[in-house]
Amino acid sequence: MLFAIVGAGGVSVNASGKAQLRRLRQPDVPSTFDLTDPVQLREALAVAPLNNGDIITVEAAQPNEVFVGGLVYRPSPQNYPAGTRVSILQAIAAASGLRTDIFPKEGTLVRRMPDGNDVHVKLDLNRIARGDDPNIDLAPGDILWVPETWQTRVQEWVNRNIFLRAGVSVNYSVTGLEYMNRTSQQSGGGNDNSSLQN
Repeated sequence: MLFAIVGAGGVSVNASGKAQLRRLRQPDVPSTFDLTDPVQLREALAVAPLNNGDIITVEAAQPNEVFVGGLVYRPSPQNYPAGTRVSILQAIAAASGLRTDIFPKEGTLVRRMPDGNDVHVKLDLNRIARGDDPNIDLAPGDILWVPETWQTRVQEWVNRNIFLRAGVSVNYSVTGLEYMNRTSQQSGGGNDNSSLQN
């Protein structure tokens, strides 16, 4: 069985590692092996030689795609090789991080369950970043959404509509200083060391 797979060029990067053997003489009794498991790999090596008409099918891996959106810099689907483990903070970092002009603190993880229903889990991103809450791994097909809240809306409104300017502007008039110095000297104000310019 393994020689046949190798003869076909081996498995691709999109393979799950599971292979099914369906024999022509026993089509209703397929044998499935997980070639990534050492025990099942030995079992596959011990399979009787193939006969003409036997079919080997290598299963494709489930696409490892997660979706990150909301208040991140680059909201988009993220594709990873099959079997790659991606945590919440890694997915946010891959989206170029949270927006820094406002301060999002919350996230929502949406996961589709086997029965077809979506489960929504609220996340405290600050607690996860500090290590107080677990930085859980995302499953293929998960949606990580960083939503707007009333605090982020207020911060965004302030950023767009209120400008704080600070500074001191001082303008010197040389002509005015000379005039005041002359006036001081004419009124008997003293020598050059006591002048306003000095």
